[in-house]
Amino acid sequence: MKKKTKERLIETLAIQTKTYHTDKMVAYIKGAVSSIKGCEVVEDNGNVYVTRGEALVFPCIVAHTDTVHNMVDEDYFQIFETDFECLFSMDISTMSQVGIGGDDKVGVFIALEALRETPNIKVVFFRDEEHGCLGSKQADMEFFDDVGFVIQCDRKGYEDVVKTISGEKLYSEEFGSKIAPLVNKYKRKQGVFGGMTDVYQLADKGLKISVTNLSCGYYNPHRSSEFIDVYEVNQTLLFVLEMITLLAGKTWTQLRIRLPKLNKGNVKNYNSWDSYGGWGDWRDWEDEVGTRSHVGKTIDKDKPQTLKEMLAEDEEHDCDGVCILCSDITIWDITEEAYYCYNCMEYSYPTKK
Repeated sequence: MKKKTKERLIETLAIQTKTYHTDKMVAYIKGAVSSIKGCEVVEDNGNVYVTRGEALVFPCIVAHTDTVHNMVDEDYFQIFETDFECLFSMDISTMSQVGIGGDDKVGVFIALEALRETPNIKVVFFRDEEHGCLGSKQADMEFFDDVGFVIQCDRKGYEDVVKTISGEKLYSEEFGSKIAPLVNKYKRKQGVFGGMTDVYQLADKGLKISVTNLSCGYYNPHRSSEFIDVYEVNQTLLFVLEMITLLAGKTWTQLRIRLPKLNKGNVKNYNSWDSYGGWGDWRDWEDEVGTRSHVGKTIDKDKPQTLKEMLAEDEEHDCDGVCILCSDITIWDITEEAYYCYNCMEYSYPTKK
């Protein structure tokens, strides 16, 4: 990553933000946009809409301005870099690691860089995604009338190009075929099931164009141990810029047809188990009659277990919560002291246990 670009990444990461407390990030975004020629900015319901240039069909990048992390005194919030170009943050008053907020400050950074590099583009910064996509639920859908496709960078890791969220197919086969050479070039994978985020909410509101969510180089999201791989962030930015060039000038239509959930027996099919929360050994169903494994242990389809039974085998986790959004079982996250729903990918904060 070029020195100036890396400096802007660190500058973005240095802005502390959490749900309902995004004013400083919004101010930072508006300041950054003001230095980019040809931008028109509209702020509505806490969302920031930016249009640069003129086009019959615009590419569009979206990100969200909040994180889940508690904010610490600005004088003590510092970002450090390891010898192998990974960034993490510390509260130096307690000498403890705190969440750096890659989810979704990395997305904000990539959106701003795409705005700088692309003469004709639309970008949206949504508020309060972490508490149920509150900003994108109130999105001005007319803003997308002349948009050809939407990209979001709001997923941990590096490889994933998300195609389906909660049974909603995000992009067309034509879109997938078009980007396939780039996917291979950047060593990524398509067809991934993802978790709740703003592009899903736009699709759910009826946006009839192809959208996707990309992994973008942050790890251990929603945890104090979160860190960011600078190389992978840069590769994601390059991938996004090449996608914009490749797909520009065309409306990549996608009809909104819900896919059935692949439930077998009484085993609950989650489509985002290997997304957040450190459960990387879970894998999605390999096919409609596949198996699910956890830490080398296989759950056979002929011996179905409920989700609660599967999770109960991990003694350190409680799973007696119920998500207020989708009614699925939630897990108690010891670090956050909150329940987490892997279906919605949202926290709920009850009275502490």
